[in-house]
Amino acid sequence: MKKGIKRRDFLKFYILSPLLFGFNTKKDEELEDVVRPPGASRGFSRKCVRCSACVSTCRNVGRYAITLAGLSKGIRNLGTPVVENMREYPCDLCMECTKICPTGALKEIPKEKVKMGVAVIDIDLCLGWNSDVCLSCSKVCPFANDVFEFRSSEWGNQPYIKPDKCVGCGLCVKACIVRKTAVVVYPPKKYREIEREYLMYLDYIESLPNLNRYKVVYEDNLPRILEIGIEREREERVLRELKKRKVK
Repeated sequence: MKKGIKRRDFLKFYILSPLLFGFNTKKDEELEDVVRPPGASRGFSRKCVRCSACVSTCRNVGRYAITLAGLSKGIRNLGTPVVENMREYPCDLCMECTKICPTGALKEIPKEKVKMGVAVIDIDLCLGWNSDVCLSCSKVCPFANDVFEFRSSEWGNQPYIKPDKCVGCGLCVKACIVRKTAVVVYPPKKYREIEREYLMYLDYIESLPNLNRYKVVYEDNLPRILEIGIEREREERVLRELKKRKVK
């Protein structure tokens, strides 16, 4: 038994969790409707015994990214680990949580194979889509060359995150310099639901005649962004934090 988990407590959770949260069902094999820690296996809610070892480990290494899901996430997810507050505590893929999991619900895998969720850029709030050049999200992404593409034009550098390459760690969410972040990580299931509408909106904005696009950018989006506020130092702070962690 791994250190930090009493055998008695582990056996209790292992026996009771299927009774409390359901045996393996077809739903367990569907896309996750919450953002899980890295390395979450299929049928996670069945395999997870709600021991919270991953939460403790995440805190012990100073990350604080993993918390336990409450009732708002549904009975199937209750008490299981999730990553929610990415604005302050994204996951930097240290994979320490996978090393302590006693059931294999979390498994250490290559970082580029992680699929916590999909990051989506709100192009109405993103400076890069509204006549500015901002690289804050791509600078902190551990796989930026594969994940980001830029549709540069007179309206900005227009970053786009490739959904099949994004691991959903949320570092870009924290680094976004718009005070109300322009980047959101959606659980895999939720992203599947919004993907078509989101891509259609991207195409619509890019196809607008110049006069119409001007009105969207300068009469609607930029005034809203400025009202929310911009934190120019945020990107630098996130980069410094990441550098310190790598040194350790």
